[in-house]
Amino acid sequence: MSEQPASFVPSPCTGECRLDAQQFCTGCRRHALEIAEWPTADSMRRAEIRQAALRRALPGVAPGTLQGPGTGQGPGTGQGPATGR
Repeated sequence: MSEQPASFVPSPCTGECRLDAQQFCTGCRRHALEIAEWPTADSMRRAEIRQAALRRALPGVAPGTLQGPGTGQGPGTGQGPATGR
């Protein structure tokens, strides 16, 4: 069994890959820009993306809501082009 590096952040992908009208995956709840960013994101950014997606999956959170950690760039951060405006 191989060990993952301490900085390894598992992908939130569930294999149910479909984008809704707001460009959020209905499986993992990541925005399309977060999905595209994942392969080149560092561990800190991956953790931010993962946490934002997990919050979007919580009951009572609107599926198309950008609920990011407030740091970094991209969807869910309030910065960059995907601020929902």
